[in-house]
Amino acid sequence: MLSINQVLLTSKLNRPGRNIKKLKGVVMHYTADTHKGADADAIARYFNTNTRGASAHYIVDDHQIIQCIPDNEVAWHVGANKYTAIGQRIQERPYGPNYFLIGIEMCVNSDGDWGRTYINAVQLAAYLLKKHGLTVKDLYRHYDITGKNCPAMMIDQAVWSKFKTDVEVTMLPPAPQQQYKKGEVIATTLNCREKPSTSAKINGKLQKGAVVTIYDQQGDWYLVNNKTPQWVCRDYVKII
Repeated sequence: MLSINQVLLTSKLNRPGRNIKKLKGVVMHYTADTHKGADADAIARYFNTNTRGASAHYIVDDHQIIQCIPDNEVAWHVGANKYTAIGQRIQERPYGPNYFLIGIEMCVNSDGDWGRTYINAVQLAAYLLKKHGLTVKDLYRHYDITGKNCPAMMIDQAVWSKFKTDVEVTMLPPAPQQQYKKGEVIATTLNCREKPSTSAKINGKLQKGAVVTIYDQQGDWYLVNNKTPQWVCRDYVKII
């Protein structure tokens, strides 16, 4: 994931300094600004100067992630006069959903690379969910909270489901790397063969003292090269 560039808002209107009551999820938004140059830097400047009371915790584009508001503070990103069933479930009156959700804005500037922005958004959402002990079930669209057509490109359920799946996969722990044994050649010169057989074609030689990785074993033969298969007789290799 890209490193997070913290550029905290100084506008008290858009960064009210109020504490999140209890974090219940992460909400995806899009900026809806396709003008050239409307990247994360530009949106951060807008959040710091607009008089609408609008902001989000994070902004992501094709090359950076900007954090505008700390995770434990309220941002104005899902305010509405009326909420969906999900929004009503999240709020705890008198506190609306803004007091329980982190917001991520995705840039859609025409001179940006949306494919890269998408990947960065997936990675950021996965990072935040894991960081705060949440799951992909706690990932929402602005649309899910208020019914607003945001993010417009993810209103289609199939597209949204794919995004959530991508986030969920990103949250999985990395697969453990397989540990292979090492061996040392004890013969003066050891023939490598294409197949584990003395009748197979010789395709290399190893000198005494050479250290090899043993990727596989078939009978009395070790596979010491798994790209261009090279097999050697195990009698001439000492496990180290």
